[in-house]
Amino acid sequence: MIKKEFDELYKLIRKYGTFKGMGWWVIDYCNDPDHFYCNDEMKHMFSLDPSSKKFSIEKSCPIAGEYNKYIAEADKKIAEKIFADYQDLLQNRSDTYENSFPYINDKMEKKHFNSQAHVLKRDPKGNVLLIHGIIQDITREKELEQLIEIEKNRYKSLSETDPLTQLLNRRKFEELFSHQFEAANRLDKKLGVIMLDIDYFKRYNDTMGHQKGDETLKKVAKCIRSVFSRQNDLCARYGGEEFVVSIFCDSPEVFSHKLQELKTALKNLKITHPNSPVDDCVTLSMGGCFYDPHTRKSFTKERLIRKADENLYQAKSDGRNTIVICNF
Repeated sequence: MIKKEFDELYKLIRKYGTFKGMGWWVIDYCNDPDHFYCNDEMKHMFSLDPSSKKFSIEKSCPIAGEYNKYIAEADKKIAEKIFADYQDLLQNRSDTYENSFPYINDKMEKKHFNSQAHVLKRDPKGNVLLIHGIIQDITREKELEQLIEIEKNRYKSLSETDPLTQLLNRRKFEELFSHQFEAANRLDKKLGVIMLDIDYFKRYNDTMGHQKGDETLKKVAKCIRSVFSRQNDLCARYGGEEFVVSIFCDSPEVFSHKLQELKTALKNLKITHPNSPVDDCVTLSMGGCFYDPHTRKSFTKERLIRKADENLYQAKSDGRNTIVICNF
């Protein structure tokens, strides 16, 4: 490729290849393989000398030269991939590539760019004569994507958790409990379900006020979560002052012990209940059901929840602040 041919092509690119927000570069490997030419947009993007016409690949190129370190600071693996893609062009393993990459500029700002490159001409032996590339600043688009993702996660969290207690809401609990119950049957794992109700909570609200009632709901929820804290333990606000918990559990004895542990943990909080007939502190009535799939294969998850709820009703009928458990 003769120098005159490159100069004519360079003029065309400068005249017709410039778009707002779009940087471009070109390398004449035949006559000057150590430098690249670029437009003002690219000079601005990478803080290159605006008065220079061409730049050293080794010192200034963000793809193949020293400036690649600014990509590596943001993501080393992406920097390595970009350099490898560029080498594939030179070694005739590909004719084009496209990459998106983060970039830490000299002001320590994190930017994002989209880059494409194409071999425009090779000699008969496959050696590169001319490469042309474009670079676009997509920082704003990336920031918007991240904001959208944050909002999506926030709304997802709102749709799955109770906003007051931060436990699962009833709908999400029922969805996850369905999976948990199937896993118990498939893996022959024992399962315990507990329905819990704060004793005389209406009287508490009437005496202490609804703001204090909300604070107590949060304290009780935190207490429940502290006792049933394993990753697979499901804890949810089932409605009002009622909660539900389901756990994988080895035996009825272990299951019963966990409920006693919760009762003790709540008592130790000493949340005053001045209008409770059963205690001077806030207490829970609990109805539990222990399920062994090895002996009850025909049992359904709905029946398990219903039986725990029936036991909760029995605990309340028995005077509250008590635990009723059955085994299946």
